[in-house]
Amino acid sequence: KDENATKRQVTSIIIENSPNARPQSGLQDAGIIYEAIAEGGITRFAALYQESPTDSGWSGALAAAILCRLAAAI
Repeated sequence: KDENATKRQVTSIIIENSPNARPQSGLQDAGIIYEAIAEGGITRFAALYQESPTDSGWSGALAAAILCRLAAAI
């Protein structure tokens, strides 16, 4: 168990998932991936990284990049 995991910054990247945006890269390096329906019935991924996504070789069509700190509610 990584005791410092809750102290590291999380980067959330919203990634387009329409057929024209494929293939995406770097999703395999995300710690958590959410998929949500966006406009027009297409979906987008919210990929959460604790390390820099660019260190993992991430590239692709993105909708937004948001730096945030997540606090665990226990």
